[in-house]
Formats: sequence, C-alpha cells, structure tokens
Amino acid sequence: MTRWDKYWTIDSAGVCEFTGTKDAETAAINEHVLKTFEQTIEKRSDGFARVPFGLNVSPFLLAGTVNHHLRTQEDGKAIAKEIRENLYVDNLILAANSVSAIAQKAKQARTIFESMGMNLREFLSNTDAVHQNLPTDACAKGPQQRVLGMMWNAHNDELTVSCSLPAPALVTKRVVARQIASVYDPFGWVTPLITQAKHFQQRLRKERYSWDEILPVHLHDEWNNICQSVDGFHRIIPRTFVKGKQL
Repeated sequence: MTRWDKYWTIDSAGVCEFTGTKDAETAAINEHVLKTFEQTIEKRSDGFARVPFGLNVSPFLLAGTVNHHLRTQEDGKAIAKEIRENLYVDNLILAANSVSAIAQKAKQARTIFESMGMNLREFLSNTDAVHQNLPTDACAKGPQQRVLGMMWNAHNDELTVSCSLPAPALVTKRVVARQIASVYDPFGWVTPLITQAKHFQQRLRKERYSWDEILPVHLHDEWNNICQSVDGFHRIIPRTFVKGKQL
C-alpha cells in the first residue's frame, strides 16, 4: 500500500464512521455524503487530490490558481500585474492609449494564460488591429459582447444601459426588496431611476410592515406606478466621454 492509498483509505473510513447511522432516512443522506466525497476527491498516481470543476467552490479555486500564477510570473511582470488588477471572474478588461499597445497587451495576455494551460479567448476590441493579430478562434464571433454584465457594442464603442422592474401581482416588503436588488447597475448609472423605489422601501421599514405582509391597496398601486415608470428603460451611451489628448 502506497502512502497515498493509506491516506485515501483513512479519509474514506473517516467519512464512513462520521456518517454512521441507525435509521433509513439518515442512511440515505449519509450515502449521498459519501458518494459526494468520493466524486469530489480524485485519487491520482502522483498522490494529489483535486476538486473537479462544476462545484460551487470552482470559481474560488480558479481565481486562486490564476492569481498564484500571475504573482509568480517571471516574464512580463507589468502585464501580469495589470491582468491581476483587471480580472473580474472570467472577464479580463485591458486598455491602452494606442492601437499597437493594446494589440501587444492582448498577445502577451494570451501567452501568459497559455503558460497556465488555459485558453484566453473571445477577444473583442474597438480596433480591428487586435483581431488581426490573434487566431480567428481566439476572437469573439460578433461585435457585441457582455462586459461585466453590460452589453458592449465594440464596433460603435457603445454600452447599453437598461433597467427592468415589472409590476408584480402581489406586493410585500420582501417583493419590493427583491425587485430593487435585482436591478443590475455596477456603475451606478441607473441610481436616479430607482431612488424613488428605495424611498418607498424605506417607508415600508419605518411603518414596520412584516416581510410577507400583503401591502394595502394604496401602497400596492403606488409601487406598481413606480415600476411602470422605470420598467423598460433602455439607453445607449458612448463608452468614452473624452478622447485622445483629453484623457
């Protein structure tokens, strides 16, 4: 028995002992626990165990792995630092003041991720120079892509700002809070639109309505009017406000 086999046996035995039971219902739950343990710990000949992708912890593990490689990067430390500071889950945003500079950054970033065994793809830029210097399969298929959850038209270099707040059939304090929280606004651009909604939510708290209490008709109608005034908001705005030497 190798050392790894020994540890594997001990861990499996520990889980079995922990899930010891006398009734059928708990036995079924514990069987699921043991099955999950066996599926998420992989026995390998080199003695390592790893958690496969697809679990809730996968994004955390991916971010930790990428950050480790970027911090220990020997070549291209400057671009590695920029990548680390501008990586948002699986979105990387790079910027430069010249076409040649951004094209070079794109190539360097792709090389760094290749050294990690990862494929940095779906590149999209407001200049064709980036796409011309990369393989076709590394570029986005169309001119529009979501960046940080917002739709960006790279051809026109414009962002789409929208807000959806449909009027609900029943209105409670919980429904109001959930609808306000559902408005995705990473830059605070639609804050003026939902200020009235937040003020309404504040009134519900001050008047001590419970979370699931159906609101009276006048408040129900007021909330629906607020929703109707906001729902369907859609604006296209330029990504840049100033250009060239004004930057």
